[in-house]
Amino acid sequence: MIQFNSINEVCDKLISQESFLLLTHKNADGDAIGSTTALARLLIKSGKKVKILLSEAPTKRLRFILGELDFYTPENMGESLISPYIVCLDCASSSRLGKLEEKFGQRVDLSIDHHISNTPFAKCTYTKADASAASEIVYTIANEFAARKVIDKIDPDISFPLYAGIASDTGNFKYSNTSADTLRICAELIETGIDTALISRLLFDTFPINKLRAEAIGVQRLEIFANSKAAIISVPTELLEKEGLTYEDFDDVVNVARKVEGVEIGAYVHVSDTGDFKISLRSNDYADVAAICEKHAGGGHIRAAGCSLSSGSIEEAVKIIKKDIEEALKK
Repeated sequence: MIQFNSINEVCDKLISQESFLLLTHKNADGDAIGSTTALARLLIKSGKKVKILLSEAPTKRLRFILGELDFYTPENMGESLISPYIVCLDCASSSRLGKLEEKFGQRVDLSIDHHISNTPFAKCTYTKADASAASEIVYTIANEFAARKVIDKIDPDISFPLYAGIASDTGNFKYSNTSADTLRICAELIETGIDTALISRLLFDTFPINKLRAEAIGVQRLEIFANSKAAIISVPTELLEKEGLTYEDFDDVVNVARKVEGVEIGAYVHVSDTGDFKISLRSNDYADVAAICEKHAGGGHIRAAGCSLSSGSIEEAVKIIKKDIEEALKK
């Protein structure tokens, strides 16, 4: 495995290839979709052949980031998708590939990531842990492509998904991963003429009614513990059936727990598609939730991370993660 240390090495490799298959992590978020879309458009404008393969279709809320770009899923990918060069974005480990791991986990040529918990699995890896988002890294790639005259400039086709990806991973620039470089990059993206108000409205102010119902249920099921420094929400499958909701409706409910006054760590627990229990953690000021998740083969960022637990019941999973959170807060 080769660790690239500069964006020039990444660009040299990308420019030398002609056909690409782009992957990202399962349950793709705004940055995963944004960085993948932007790199696809950048490569297409460079005269390359590109296809996008996702573990599952993106949520309706994020579909706008892809625009007119087509994508494939394991159900319709076909053998024709086998590409000479496979690039994976925003993915900290092969296990995060979900349904794509079995076929592509050992075949990724280049991984581009910003997670501090990154575990190299590709033939070549470029990780920039101080980048706010993978989209921020793709911006530097696009900027270098323009400097080398591979493309004319970064236009709205590229800047739109990049801005969406960065805004998504920074919580619309509220989170601590928002740096001066992040804001400088976004200023340059804005200067290309994109509608940032539209992006913000679609990402942060437009929700289906079921998502708002899920948030209300999250408030009702909120449990405060660890001397009021932590809050947890657990959602059993039978509750979904009763309320006519899906886990997609709850995908941001962990932030409900994090927003409680005095809470440092917010947690959300639910059943995953594999039958394990998926844990999402968020922290506000000082707790390293990535370290908590690494105990269970998970990871992510210091302030936002996730993992999975194998246990007999959701109550048991809640008990385990509560204990981990309490120990972390004592430190």
